[in-house]
Amino acid sequence: MDHMDNMEHFRCRRCGQCCRRRGYVWLETHDVERLAEFLGIDTDTFLDRFTRIAGRARDLSLIENDDGSCVFLKNGRCEVYQARPLQCRTFPWAWGQDDPECPGLAELR
Repeated sequence: MDHMDNMEHFRCRRCGQCCRRRGYVWLETHDVERLAEFLGIDTDTFLDRFTRIAGRARDLSLIENDDGSCVFLKNGRCEVYQARPLQCRTFPWAWGQDDPECPGLAELR
């Protein structure tokens, strides 16, 4: 992953590929509060509608659509982009792994 050393040159292409595959989008308290406010609902309603307890540590995660994509991915775009969770905001920098489907990372290879 030598290209990962060039991350300062990464540019998101807003293709939604990172939002289309199965996996967990972990949430912290500030993510829940920001998303609930952005959607105009209270945090309890947000938790009931859009989250689940998952993983070995039993942490909070967004639910997925039936196809494995993020619940907030609609027509290839993030409906909550301005309020997206920290995990999404830090992709791919904080993830520490390559994503073969990401065109922004492909440009660094």
